[in-house]
Amino acid sequence: MISIEKLTKSYQLKNRRHYVFRDLNLHFPEGTNIGIIGPNGAGKSTFLRLLGGIDYPDCGRIRTDKSFSWPLGLQGGFVRHMTGRGNCRMICNLYGLGREVMREKLEVVKSLSGIGHYFEEPVQTYSSGMSGRLGFALSMAFDFDYFLIDEITSVGDAHFKKLAKEALETKARSSKVIMVSHSMADLKKFCDLGVLIKDGKLTVYKDLDEAISHYLPGKPQISTVATSGPERDLQGLFLDDVEISQGMDSLWQEIEGLLHSINQKLALPNFRIEQNIAGFFAQLGTVYFQLNDWQKAIHFHHRALSDNPDFIPSLQQLVVLYGHLGRKIDKKVTLEKLGRLAPENPRFLVEKTKKCLAAENREEALRLLEILLDSHPEHPEAQSLKARILFEQEHVEAALHLQANLLKTHPETPAYYLQLGRFLAALGRYEEALKAEWKAASIGSSFPEKKYQSIGHTLGNLDRSLTF
Repeated sequence: MISIEKLTKSYQLKNRRHYVFRDLNLHFPEGTNIGIIGPNGAGKSTFLRLLGGIDYPDCGRIRTDKSFSWPLGLQGGFVRHMTGRGNCRMICNLYGLGREVMREKLEVVKSLSGIGHYFEEPVQTYSSGMSGRLGFALSMAFDFDYFLIDEITSVGDAHFKKLAKEALETKARSSKVIMVSHSMADLKKFCDLGVLIKDGKLTVYKDLDEAISHYLPGKPQISTVATSGPERDLQGLFLDDVEISQGMDSLWQEIEGLLHSINQKLALPNFRIEQNIAGFFAQLGTVYFQLNDWQKAIHFHHRALSDNPDFIPSLQQLVVLYGHLGRKIDKKVTLEKLGRLAPENPRFLVEKTKKCLAAENREEALRLLEILLDSHPEHPEAQSLKARILFEQEHVEAALHLQANLLKTHPETPAYYLQLGRFLAALGRYEEALKAEWKAASIGSSFPEKKYQSIGHTLGNLDRSLTF
């Protein structure tokens, strides 16, 4: 039995009190797996924290005779100066486990978490993802009537996701789950009953599909068959078999944790940004652009522009994003605005140059590039475009000279080596052209780790600048 009686939960904001829930009265049917859905900031994670007893209502109460796990998400509530093993041993002691049983559980936790030797290191050395994986694995070592799950099945690499879902399936044979997730497929797999949290209200639907249809009206339902749609299309590509280095895996866990932390903070009604607001959202948009999530990149750049409509960095990147997505009208409007605000802006001049090249007006393209290079002599895209034009005008030696100088200042850009290879081939220097192509491929193989290190650094700075 889980019964909620006159429950109110609020937070004090700068000038007012924000109510997450007010006078809730609900009763959940016995023996059901509960899926919780709703928009960001609606209070889904707050509700889980209330159920798990790690947050408290202003008034009212939750009556139950069931046991709940701690909410399982990306962050584990560990003692940071203790090792992973030490934290797990402490929890085992709290549950009164004997030495032999404890030893077995610790090995299970270490294996499922997949953090390897970090199990013997202080938790303060963990990435957010590693901490979350350890917390999940630890909870799976105990038995509860209900496991509280907050997006945990979206965390980690393919191997961990597979183990996490298998562990949940095993627990589901004897326990129930209350799950928050944006994955309708996961909810359909584990849950029977749906709860929609929206505008401070909790609506219980006895059928999960009904809850989803009210949350996502007019959108097609997601099949529960694992081999349908995109999942079926991906079969045979062996993506689950791709192995990445331990360092890269740890880096990605940290990035996922930081993204989750930032988005959770942004969903709170009282978040504050301790830096230039437009700059913050522009940087976050750039991160999503680097992650190839172009729609989220556009979303955050628009948030930057809502704070400062004339914010040049966001206008510049929106021009590129609209170009990638083929949104010609949006690109044209944004480019015109950029040109009015900053007629000598590098992005504006580069785009005008490309337009001239498409119209085969190379003379005008060169004129625009000279303007750009006069104010930004090291601009790599301008140098590359000028080298290309010189090559097309059969000034191959001049193009080769310019491309070689470009690579001296930007030696880690594969595309520049590929263009160099084309110039060398045009001069009949085929072996050197092959080496240039080979160099481009070798740089490409090491490029992702450096790219994600930069992303992690940016996200760390953004996360630290968000308070509430």
